[in-house]
Amino acid sequence: MKLLMKLFPAAVLVLSGLFSSCVSVERYNEKRAQPISVKKLQKDIDFVQKNLYARHPDYDYYTPKSVLDERFDSLRKAINRPMATNEFFVHISPVIASVHQGHMATMPAPRKVSRERKKYLKSKGAGPLQQFDYQWEADHLYIIKNKSEDSTIRKGWELLAINDLEVQDIYTKYARTFSSDGYNQTAMPGFFARRVPTFYNEELGPLDSLSYTFKTDKGDRIVKEIRRAGKNPAAKTTVADSLKHEVVKNDTAKTDTAVLAQKEHEKLKAQKEKEEQSKKVLYGYDKTKKEYIRSLKFYGDSTLAYLKIGQFGEGRYKKAYARLFDSIKNAGSEVLVLDLRDNPGGRAMEITELYKYFADSAFKIYAPSKVSSKASLLNAGFYSRMPKAIWPFFSIYYPFYAVHRFVNTKKYADGNYYYAGLNGNKWKEPHENAFTGKVYLLVNGGSFSAACLMASRLSVLPNVTIVGEETGGDFNGTVAGIMPILHLPHSNIIWRIGLMHVRPLNRTDVRGRGIFPDQVFNQSVQDIVAGKDRALDWILGQEKL
Repeated sequence: MKLLMKLFPAAVLVLSGLFSSCVSVERYNEKRAQPISVKKLQKDIDFVQKNLYARHPDYDYYTPKSVLDERFDSLRKAINRPMATNEFFVHISPVIASVHQGHMATMPAPRKVSRERKKYLKSKGAGPLQQFDYQWEADHLYIIKNKSEDSTIRKGWELLAINDLEVQDIYTKYARTFSSDGYNQTAMPGFFARRVPTFYNEELGPLDSLSYTFKTDKGDRIVKEIRRAGKNPAAKTTVADSLKHEVVKNDTAKTDTAVLAQKEHEKLKAQKEKEEQSKKVLYGYDKTKKEYIRSLKFYGDSTLAYLKIGQFGEGRYKKAYARLFDSIKNAGSEVLVLDLRDNPGGRAMEITELYKYFADSAFKIYAPSKVSSKASLLNAGFYSRMPKAIWPFFSIYYPFYAVHRFVNTKKYADGNYYYAGLNGNKWKEPHENAFTGKVYLLVNGGSFSAACLMASRLSVLPNVTIVGEETGGDFNGTVAGIMPILHLPHSNIIWRIGLMHVRPLNRTDVRGRGIFPDQVFNQSVQDIVAGKDRALDWILGQEKL
């Protein structure tokens, strides 16, 4: 009884905390749906315009300031009645998108979810909106990967609606809320396809089951209910399971043999899992796609090496590239295909390391990055993106970060400030295992950010042939590098803004376009369904493999 009396206050506090958490979440979501006054919405417009002009370098690079001023003024006139945050988002995001910087993004104010609901959702697996990959082609949305438990849904089927909300209506409402870099349009279909789950979640909310309406390859309309994917781990079969019946019947010696076999099996299994995990850590691993981020294979008795890099993010890239190019050298490959298709970018310093394996002389990757002021990189918004528990530890590191950024940001002769502290701003030497043979570079509209910067640098090498589609990023660079996440004060709309105009050393006179291929190939839904890769097939044909 005494123990219960001691525990009772703690239990009350825990339950009270849970209850208050649920109530605060409920109140927040209710408030989120309520109209916001015109005065407050006007203040959010002022907030965006002020921060855009003060913090975003070259905000008028593609759209003149006079045009942006007119669009902000028109927006103010259009906001003449109270609106909920979602409706306001559809009004303000096209103005922000008209800056034409693909890294700068807005998202609707998020719904809050209680801890209990989060725990429940995590235990139940992927929601229905996360169970398909799409491709937007000729104003239609097609399934290109089915991750649901319903195997009857085929690649190539068109998605018409979810819960009777048509895809065309989603596109009409949200297509102008984002942009690529410059005037290039090749990135836009992929951007929309990846945002489809977000847009439907905004309209329908996080539900455990949804009704999908498909159009099959035969033209039939089919309605399927897609439920949250349950976590049903496959039953583990061990040597002991398969030998159990025999062990019962056999003598002690055979029992000992089975036990030894079981131990040996578990040892080999553990060793294999350890090796697999080490490989994932080294090369990076995409859990959603269930594939390595950096992968290498050979064609034609190793004459041609094919290196695919899905992103410049996870993995121990220095060690990974050292091993990969060791393998290419040891195989005696004469041709290398570097596949950067659908690579959204990532770490700027990684492409400097990768370029060492292609360079034929000392090089720099980047020109100094333009910034808005001497101190603009100091307010980088790090704290808003990390748990509060980490703040004390980051506070130890921050002074070193601040000094480095401040010292390396200087005013140049043109009157603008530039940051020259990136790894790629320094002279580098080619790696001793640099590949000197023929190179084919595969790119498409999904080659963005750092992937586009890498393609830009490679495009000037005489041994490189570019194959595929115009890149989604601008040949001349992008505003990214450091990107704080801001929240509009009253609508709580999320706004990501870039602080550095990262530019390759080599540039083109064509503004607002990507890297153009020497040989054009666009991968259609029909190609994906048929398992064809016409760009790679063309390369193999050129090399007679």
